[in-house]
Amino acid sequence: MMVDDAELSTRPALDDLITLRPDNSVGADPAVTYRIEDGPLPGGGWFILVADETAPGALDWASAIAENDIQTIMRPIESGVMSWTYEPTPDTTESSDTFQDVEPGLSVSGVVLLPRPAGHDHREEAGDDH
Repeated sequence: MMVDDAELSTRPALDDLITLRPDNSVGADPAVTYRIEDGPLPGGGWFILVADETAPGALDWASAIAENDIQTIMRPIESGVMSWTYEPTPDTTESSDTFQDVEPGLSVSGVVLLPRPAGHDHREEAGDDH
């Protein structure tokens, strides 16, 4: 997603590429780059995916994280790519640390995530020839 430099905010946004702090709340690898897929979620936080969809297991992994789990943000802008260390403000960390209770089987945003069996190729179902 390309954003206008004038509209730039240092808060996380959809499609930002991020790295996580080593002590992140979901135990995700801090050396991996993730992409923000959805959010902010009700009660705070973000839904993330592995940015490199060709990495082993990438299509089988997703997580909701607290905003204070984010260490760096990389964002394409009109003049190039901007990267910075993210420091959440006190008003953003209060809501992102408190995930609300949800109905069993649903994520905080109400999306149901179903696991795929290991080795399952979803492209075969669509009739794609590799």
